[in-house]
Amino acid sequence: MLNRIAEISNVGRFHKASQKGVELNRFNLFFASNGCGKTTVCAVLRSLASGESAYITERATLGGDASPKVKILTDDRTITFDGAWSATLPNISIFDSAFISENVHAGDYIDRDHRRKQLEVIVGRAGVALKKDVDDLDAAIREKNVEILSRRRDLEKEIKPHGINVDDYLELEKVGSIDDLMNEKAIEIKAAERASEISANFLLNELVVPKIPEGVDEIVTATLDRIAEEAEGIVKSRIAMHSMGHEGERWLRAGVSFIKKDECPFCGQGLRALSLIDAYKAYFGEAYAKFIDEVQKLEFAFVSQLGPQNVSLISVEYSENGRAIGFWGQFLDVKDSKVDISDYPVVIADFQRIALDYVRRKLQNPLSKIELGSDYRSAESGIRDLVDRLGAYNSEVGLKNEKIKHLKAATRKANLDDLRSQFKLLNLQKRRHEPDMAAYCTALQALMAEKVELDERKKLARNRLDVYFQSMTKRYEDSINKYLTRFAADFRMANSLHNYIGGTPSAQYQFLINGHPVDLGDEETPLGQRSFKNTLSAGDKSTLALAFFLAQLDNDPDKAKKIVVFDDPFNSQDRSRRVQTAHLLKKFGSECAQLFLFSHDAFFINELHSVLDAHTVTCQQFVKAKHKTNMSEWDIYQEVQDVYFKQHAELTDFVATDSCSELRLIAGNVRPVLEAHLRYRFPGDFKSSKSLGVMIGVIRGAGQAHALFEHLQDLESVNSFGTKYHHMNAPAVDHDEIKAHAILALELAKGY
Repeated sequence: MLNRIAEISNVGRFHKASQKGVELNRFNLFFASNGCGKTTVCAVLRSLASGESAYITERATLGGDASPKVKILTDDRTITFDGAWSATLPNISIFDSAFISENVHAGDYIDRDHRRKQLEVIVGRAGVALKKDVDDLDAAIREKNVEILSRRRDLEKEIKPHGINVDDYLELEKVGSIDDLMNEKAIEIKAAERASEISANFLLNELVVPKIPEGVDEIVTATLDRIAEEAEGIVKSRIAMHSMGHEGERWLRAGVSFIKKDECPFCGQGLRALSLIDAYKAYFGEAYAKFIDEVQKLEFAFVSQLGPQNVSLISVEYSENGRAIGFWGQFLDVKDSKVDISDYPVVIADFQRIALDYVRRKLQNPLSKIELGSDYRSAESGIRDLVDRLGAYNSEVGLKNEKIKHLKAATRKANLDDLRSQFKLLNLQKRRHEPDMAAYCTALQALMAEKVELDERKKLARNRLDVYFQSMTKRYEDSINKYLTRFAADFRMANSLHNYIGGTPSAQYQFLINGHPVDLGDEETPLGQRSFKNTLSAGDKSTLALAFFLAQLDNDPDKAKKIVVFDDPFNSQDRSRRVQTAHLLKKFGSECAQLFLFSHDAFFINELHSVLDAHTVTCQQFVKAKHKTNMSEWDIYQEVQDVYFKQHAELTDFVATDSCSELRLIAGNVRPVLEAHLRYRFPGDFKSSKSLGVMIGVIRGAGQAHALFEHLQDLESVNSFGTKYHHMNAPAVDHDEIKAHAILALELAKGY
């Protein structure tokens, strides 16, 4: 509770002002004409509540050379301002033009900021805390969006030429061996571009594998045991006798084959019964001939199967494969064989040469056993190894041909555009997971994940806030309408709800006028459309603002700790609303810790003063002195005495002339004139009495000892009449009734 405004210096018109006389009370009524500093003191109190020094510094006295200073005494401390407050009193609530323009309406409009602040007022501290959660999350989301947008834009600059959006790019998976896949895809593209060549080229050739003649060991080492030793000796001796050498046996064998009719093919002599001829025939018989045939066939096999023509065929196919591998190697892994067969011409030729040598030696000496030497064994081992290597080579050729066949088939079906797209995707995947880009994308994804979490938290916070709003908006609507009813306003608030237009919650409602809903409207509302601007009078707008403030107090759980301040709360109000305002200020002043009223209307101050207990009230005034304002005590009785004379004159003139432009005003003056007269006439009895009804109670209590006791009936008649016209539901004026009571009041005043 404030005890004294000890100093206001260099603020507005207050050069060096301080409160005089008694300390502040529960009710503090300040009278001041316009321009004396009521708004300035409200600004000082608003600064004291918020700690915002600008409310004071912006009102520093013009032309002054000293800084603003304020000193406020409270129940338990002294609070000072000298550039900043030493402490604050956040429990101060102020109703003034600043409150109205910031929270209710600005002139003809109720904009979104008003509705947002109205919602804060409606939901109170608990709701504001919930709303702050939503606002903080909304701010965090906006900040996160800025970060995300910045990173997305930078990323888009790099990836946009590749025709992929940011979200798809971020989702690209990391692929192992990406370089190998890209190389493979590049080869597929190359193959598709050269599809016609691939289709025209042949498979690799499988090389001819030399066939090694069988039975070499058996034939070369074989002998004919059935040939008689005697015939053999004769043949060999004849060969030796004629020095026939290795060709002798063949020559003799051929000669015997030409003997016809037992006659020598050379000399024509008869050969019958010649022992030599018989020996020849025995030696070169059927078994011999058959064996020689076998040896000759073996010779032929070596010549035909291992001859130059076979080597040449292998060479041609081997060379063709080399050229083909050069082509297919552009598209497939068909490198030269791992099997080395480059020695095939030498191996085949050596084996053939050595083997034929042994076979031909056998032909020269068919009956001789010829042992195969190490040269043959070595050559035979070499060619068998070559055969194995050629088999392995051909197996590789088979595998390569399968790849080639697959390539041919794939190339026939290939779509070049699709392949290029796939390569581009691989390239993007590679870049996406390179260290610098991966780190950038991970950071962006983390921001996006944080934003998703914030969105979810905001959703939950909004749900909590919505539930709370729904309960509070209806409650406030009912509370505001209660006060609009008290003020006899002909409009009501209706359809209260809240929305999140613009991202933050704000109040939304309509006015109900004669049962018709009217939207609030705003600066863009078309001319001619009903809205707050053109359906509510100035008095209605002032009444709405006051009702809103009172509803806020009504629903404040800390109301008992509040210091409430009213700066001219009844602008543009008629008498009935002024009376109700006075009674409501009494109500809230009693329910709150302390009340301040600043007004330029002494009548209204007296209206409130008349319903308060004198010991709870302090009256002060702001007094102009040239360009300065000072504070001093204010004698409200002296002030309203001037009013008494004016009202007395109006009643007298009405009774005398029987005419008046405003009968209701005359009716309202009847009781106040009598009250003022009796207060002045009997100051010892009635100075502290606030109303005629209280005075009547004093008179009745004193009994016949009081001079006015015999007039109790007339006094009660005037009081009853005055009460009827004092309230907002006053009946229609009755000229004769008003005149009769005006005469009665003047007569009572005249007699005393």
